[in-house]
Amino acid sequence: NVQAAGLYVNGYHFAHYATKAQAIAEADFAGRTAKVAGLPVGAVLATDVESQESNNQSKATNDRNNAAFMKEIQKFGYRPDIYTSGSWANNKMTIKGKTSWVAAYPYVVSGKNWYSNNHAWQWSSTAKFRISYGGFDVSQLNDNYYTAGQKSTVKPTNKGAVKVNNRKANVKQAHKQAAKKA
Repeated sequence: NVQAAGLYVNGYHFAHYATKAQAIAEADFAGRTAKVAGLPVGAVLATDVESQESNNQSKATNDRNNAAFMKEIQKFGYRPDIYTSGSWANNKMTIKGKTSWVAAYPYVVSGKNWYSNNHAWQWSSTAKFRISYGGFDVSQLNDNYYTAGQKSTVKPTNKGAVKVNNRKANVKQAHKQAAKKA
């Protein structure tokens, strides 16, 4: 539905690796899974490094494991990145400028532009929107790494175009599901 709405898509993997070999194996799994799911070549495949396994490792070990994951994921044609908590950034692993997607939830969002030297800053995991139910993760992009400079072909205020694209995508998905069952 996101692609049908004209938006750029990326992938996400929650990391459990504690060794370099496990990081490579997880990258292979994530890359194969992303291919099967239809994630386009050139998209970002971010690994979320916040697990108990990573928490128990030294900063040097996490850095080595993250580097191994990122190198391996490139073999699938994806652009790698690290997603982590602000409290982990440069404490549990090295997060350089011009890399990474960092989550930090200030009590008041307005004002300071947190993590502006990184690709993105996730500023909430519970944001509410007038036209939707539930809470949402919301991030601010600080560069075009996650969009690869692509622009949406549908304007967010064009509800009719989004509905038509979603209907088309849902019909295609229903046909694919029916074909699999046959």
